[in-house]
Amino acid sequence: MLSQPITSIKIKHSYKKMNKNSNGSSKHISSSKYVAEQRAKVRDIVLCLQRKNIKLIAIDFDNTLLSIHTSGYYKGTAENLLEHIRSTFLYFIQEILDSPAFCQTLHLCIVSFSSQEQLIRKLLELAFKTSKTDRIIIRCNTPEFISNINEKNFLGKEYHLSSVVTEIATKRNKTIKPNEILLLDDDIRNILIAEKFGHKVLEIRDHISLDILKDFANNVLSQTVVGAQSAGKSSVLENIVGRDFLPRGGNMVTKRPLVLQLITSQGQEYAIFGHKPQQRFINYADVRAEIENDTKAIVRDDMGVSSLPINLTIFSPHVVNLTLVDLPGMVKVPSQGQPADIVKKIDDIILEYISNENCLILAVTPANIDLVTSDALVMARSRDPMGKRTIGVLTKLDMMGKGHNAREVLLNKVVVLE
Repeated sequence: MLSQPITSIKIKHSYKKMNKNSNGSSKHISSSKYVAEQRAKVRDIVLCLQRKNIKLIAIDFDNTLLSIHTSGYYKGTAENLLEHIRSTFLYFIQEILDSPAFCQTLHLCIVSFSSQEQLIRKLLELAFKTSKTDRIIIRCNTPEFISNINEKNFLGKEYHLSSVVTEIATKRNKTIKPNEILLLDDDIRNILIAEKFGHKVLEIRDHISLDILKDFANNVLSQTVVGAQSAGKSSVLENIVGRDFLPRGGNMVTKRPLVLQLITSQGQEYAIFGHKPQQRFINYADVRAEIENDTKAIVRDDMGVSSLPINLTIFSPHVVNLTLVDLPGMVKVPSQGQPADIVKKIDDIILEYISNENCLILAVTPANIDLVTSDALVMARSRDPMGKRTIGVLTKLDMMGKGHNAREVLLNKVVVLE
């Protein structure tokens, strides 16, 4: 459960009020279930932001963290401001603070043109666990801060962000580049200036939700592996990672999308699942077993599939920052025991991912199949007709039949991909 001494009550109460039947009576909804759902959303969002290589999240104070503007000087107490913290940020910040894995790679700061640093610090301590809020850097226009600024032109929050980056480098020994900073702000002037300095930005409107954050975070370049069942998709993925960690079998093995994030890090190599953020997996056999177990927990029918993804992050000094997606293999007709709509379900899952313009399609085709009839290439062409974001991958070259020229295929002369 979230550690919110006062605000958690307000969140649960407001949620129950929003969920009413047509006759006005409240539905029987478990608040703990709702909180779990929100935290799961946050984990997905943070994983997506990590794929964007975001290392510093800067949140504006007035009209962003808060739903009101304090006009630079609030006469009330921090307790009075608690009810004005947006619930979206309550869940978002708490989940990052609670996760050791997220805290290692993500830094948080609150930036404000006001001088209310003590008020903001007290507010954070009330809303979250006191022992962890010291990880949130606060940068306000205090006399000490602005005395070091020789500002001839308005540079938005750039001085604040530059100061935070310097502090992180000095005290935490972490280097943050301009394009690894995400600024959340309601002021379009600050947004435009931050963009000029190369930062990622998200303008906060009157309404902000986890779904909006998720849509923003999902706009990230990924490489999605597409191919027929038993085409060798999993082997391609494992060769990129350099580790054997995917389930194996003769029939349909990949029954849920696997969103794999590779993050370059120093020290011991380990993996973390989105549904078990507190647990580190050191042994890749355990990673494989967890994929199988979590698949069975969702896909209770052995012959079915689900669009609900498994989120897996691997931290290693031997990988580059990259996002890969493994999808169920395409089939042309249902096999015995499979649902009648299995073909459509798999196609719908694949189309959902490859329709994203930020998705590079790895179209996997075994060499013993005529390339012009490749299911993977046909599927890729349906969303990328010119082949501008499709990469052809040829597997099982030792099985290529006589009369076929592997060199011609690999030189892009049989099926042209741009």
